[in-house]
Amino acid sequence: MSLLDRLHAAADSRKRNAAVLSRFFLKERLSIENMTLEEVARHCEVSVSTTIRFIRYLGYDTYADFKEDIFDSLRGIEETSQWFKQRSPKGTTVEIMKQIVHSEVSVLERLLAEFDEANYEKFQLLLSEQDRVFVLGQQSSASMARSFVYELGKVRRDVFLIDSMSDVSSHLISYSSERDLTVVFGFPRYPKNILNAVKSLKRHGCKVVSLTNSKRSPFVDYSDVWLQIYLEYYSFTTGYAPIMASLNLIIIDYCHRNYEEAKDRMREFELSNKAHKVFVSDL
Repeated sequence: MSLLDRLHAAADSRKRNAAVLSRFFLKERLSIENMTLEEVARHCEVSVSTTIRFIRYLGYDTYADFKEDIFDSLRGIEETSQWFKQRSPKGTTVEIMKQIVHSEVSVLERLLAEFDEANYEKFQLLLSEQDRVFVLGQQSSASMARSFVYELGKVRRDVFLIDSMSDVSSHLISYSSERDLTVVFGFPRYPKNILNAVKSLKRHGCKVVSLTNSKRSPFVDYSDVWLQIYLEYYSFTTGYAPIMASLNLIIIDYCHRNYEEAKDRMREFELSNKAHKVFVSDL
């Protein structure tokens, strides 16, 4: 039985709390992504413990797991036309482009205005001091993680990507220690296998830095440092300009702080490219 079927069945239940909660989730399916467990309980006039029991009854260990599943399930079925109607920019091609650019500029300005310099400084110190860097990300976060690994790998040794729980990833995790750093991307979803990898790295003593768009991300609970990077959404796509701007800052600043190492590593990178006949287009 699908999640939708279970919610509809519970909505018709004679058990008041189950009926109230399921009807709320079905009705408010597009807005619960930004609601806490406490907010849901308060809105439905039930206790937090009752809400947790209902979520476990539906088959989920945590509220975060439930939210991810319901958001994806309901988005893709009967809500497709409504989703596009509500979330898509309107107008001509040029007008839509202007809306997207304006939105990206606005969120970049917010990123600058609310820049967390203290936590950023902690991140840079860890990036310079720790031996190895494990970078984690899956789904849309995988592209951000890969980009970060590629760019940071030009100027720093021992940078590793973990985007799935393969044998290689498990081997890396098993030999991690307190001398290593974990950087995890959570934009905007939080795959459980990546969360489990973070937990395992944390148990091995790794320092953890999470880059997410929400303080409600489960990665935050396991982080020594958390950097919030705001996002903008266009229909079913996500604007990543703030993330890329932040990654550029992190890498450029790392080079300034570790100039000699970065220079030597960049020389090795260029020699490797020549050896493998990697060409650069003319500027």
